[in-house]
Amino acid sequence: MKNIRKATAALIAASAMAASSVMAVPNMVISSPTISSGGTANVEMTFQADGTVSGFDFMLTFDDANLTATAACNPTILSGGGNNAAVVCSVVGNTVSVLIVAPVVFPIPTFPAGDISLGFINFASGAAPVGTYPIPVLNDNYFDTAGGAVAGTANTDGVITINAGPVAAYDSTPAPGSTLNFGPALAGSGNLTSALSITNNGDAGSTLTTTCTLSGADAAQFAVDASLSAMIAQGASVNGNVTCNDPGIGNDATFTASLDCAHNGSAPGSPVSYPLSCVYNPPFAQITPTPADGTTRNIFVSGFGASGNTSVTFAEISSDGVDGTVDCVISGADAGLFAVTAPTFPAPVASGGSVQVTVNGTEPGTGLAVAAALDCAIGDGVGGTSNVSFPLGFIVQAQVVPTMSQIGMILMGLFLAGVGFMTLRRKATV
Repeated sequence: MKNIRKATAALIAASAMAASSVMAVPNMVISSPTISSGGTANVEMTFQADGTVSGFDFMLTFDDANLTATAACNPTILSGGGNNAAVVCSVVGNTVSVLIVAPVVFPIPTFPAGDISLGFINFASGAAPVGTYPIPVLNDNYFDTAGGAVAGTANTDGVITINAGPVAAYDSTPAPGSTLNFGPALAGSGNLTSALSITNNGDAGSTLTTTCTLSGADAAQFAVDASLSAMIAQGASVNGNVTCNDPGIGNDATFTASLDCAHNGSAPGSPVSYPLSCVYNPPFAQITPTPADGTTRNIFVSGFGASGNTSVTFAEISSDGVDGTVDCVISGADAGLFAVTAPTFPAPVASGGSVQVTVNGTEPGTGLAVAAALDCAIGDGVGGTSNVSFPLGFIVQAQVVPTMSQIGMILMGLFLAGVGFMTLRRKATV
């Protein structure tokens, strides 16, 4: 019996030695995914425990010029371990720091021997060129239940391999690099917009990633729709507007900036920049006549040599707070037949208001056409002038002329009246 017990103990000891020689622990194993250009790599982290470690920390470094790491590790151990130790990750520059915090229980437990999954970190490749990108393990430290150091063994570093994959291509309407013009418009008249459509004309299965931002001296005067920063499937498009904000009355100016759209496409180069030019002019009085410029204004008179009047109305239609003026004269060879009776010139035209110009005229008694016009200068309130002209004339309204039958009836009536009168005189004499 004693010999059997000794043999069993020797077998157990030999098995333990064999197991310890096979498992080179503790250490870290970082996975090595392969992705297509523009894709996202899930780099998995695995801790190989030997049963003596209750806590550890380590760092990963990466090429932050071409890769972007998220700070979100899985918050708890995914599998193995059994002690619910927490995994804490943070990203600073090109370094991911990972800390394993043991639970506050007594006695402090250790991680059981075996592989323990710690979760993963996402690495976005963006516009990274084809190639390999190492993710080495640095500064790994392991501790036992008393806080003492536990020697670790060689770690397995990770590497991200990026293949060409389907390649996206950037295109837009208007064409990449085109200037987006806004206005000109009047300050105080409202915001101006310019539309942009971005399309992925790349390979089938590709995804175009865009990020559009504003830069330049007057970037704060503009706004860009969030829809232009997107992930766009091959053959698809996104649409959005760039807005130039109205500076308000009294702040007229020309504003310039740049819309810069970074992307992961093969062409054109990233970012694609669209110069922005927005022009707001000072407001002015916008005065329009009724009837329109060039319309003949006829004076209707009851007969040759009679008088009458006509008029033209001038209205300020912008209602932007700027008043204008109207100044009119009579011109032409027959100007003496006419006179402007109202208003007094130059006549003010208030913003949103109107003024009526009245012209009196006397028909020359000939029934012939006359040569005269009402000429008016319109002032816009900020130094600008425009001219309109209205030819003047007369229309003699038709006189009632008796027809021959009407004349005959009148004469017959007179005759009968005369006969009747004579008959009454004879009777009176008798």
